[in-house]
Amino acid sequence: MPWRTYGIEPYNFPDFVMWECARKYYQTGPCNGIGMSGALHLKPNPWYRFYFISNEEEVYYIYHPINKSVTTRLILNQTSSRGEHYTWNEEASTWTLYNQFPWDNCDNYGTCGAYGNCLNTALPPCQCLKGFKFKSQEGSSVDWYQGCVCNKLLDCQQGDGFKNFGGLKLPDAAHSWVTKRMDHNECRAKCLVNCSCMAYSTLDTKEASGCAIWFGDLIDLKQVQSAGQDLYIQMSAADSDHEETKGKIELKAGLIFAAFILLVIGVLAINYYIRRSRQSMEGRKNDWSNARQNENMELPLLELGVISKATNDFSSHNKLGEGGFGPVVFALLNSHPFCICSCTHEFTVIVILHQKLGIGRIGFFHKGINEMNQ
Repeated sequence: MPWRTYGIEPYNFPDFVMWECARKYYQTGPCNGIGMSGALHLKPNPWYRFYFISNEEEVYYIYHPINKSVTTRLILNQTSSRGEHYTWNEEASTWTLYNQFPWDNCDNYGTCGAYGNCLNTALPPCQCLKGFKFKSQEGSSVDWYQGCVCNKLLDCQQGDGFKNFGGLKLPDAAHSWVTKRMDHNECRAKCLVNCSCMAYSTLDTKEASGCAIWFGDLIDLKQVQSAGQDLYIQMSAADSDHEETKGKIELKAGLIFAAFILLVIGVLAINYYIRRSRQSMEGRKNDWSNARQNENMELPLLELGVISKATNDFSSHNKLGEGGFGPVVFALLNSHPFCICSCTHEFTVIVILHQKLGIGRIGFFHKGINEMNQ
């Protein structure tokens, strides 16, 4: 006969487990702040009080009879493969059984496989959750115990959501994560952005606080209307609850809108920088042009007679050479030697004087102005 043991499995979300040798045979479901989510015998009752303590340092369970005169005992029956709770009947001088577990076939661990929901009053007892279908189904033959799969494949990137299933024994917590520092909405938001999150629930239903998240297939589900709790399972957008899907769509839309606003701001900033650069360049060009114009306007007006005298009436003996702008002649102006470049156009002759110290314009001759002055 295989040996059976009973104790606490210290996961992040611990619960009571019965083993048959090394095989898990039964589990109560994790503690939800009131009792164990799938065990009717571990709920507040008129016979005894129980305490389940779970923290970073220790995990344990104790119970005390409310009536101190009542004697109770808990045994693990190796013949019936059940845990049995007895009270002592003083008048009959015998032990009276008032509770046992597993209670029915749906209490057996993993009876209906992944995502299979066990209902002891249904026929067959294994039912797929809404939005799921049996994994093994060929024609009219169905293997009820192979579990279920989603009707539609999940696509986290395209906006999957969650559907609320009420009154469930919480699934095996071997692959779970819990925290006491989140409320329901924060828990949903954390699971919503994690494509590996398959379900979430409130950690402590008594205080309506905390967060529990499951990863991987959900095993050992059971419908327990009087003791179960809400479990939010990841579904395709078409099968999920409207508010869950809406929340994820709004989140993605918000991110897209924020990215669009940043893009627009970036384009406007670049456009502003280019316009300012162009305006700065045009301003520098205008400043340079105005400086040249002002420089020309400040040159003194020389009379033709002065220039003729300085060059001996543009004598060929004073000619130094000739360039693209006209002849260059030697001149003496106020006893100082200069080179005069005569740039001849239809109306204007500009005189450029070259000194030993450098090149500079000191005067000009304009035919039209000189004629007006005569």
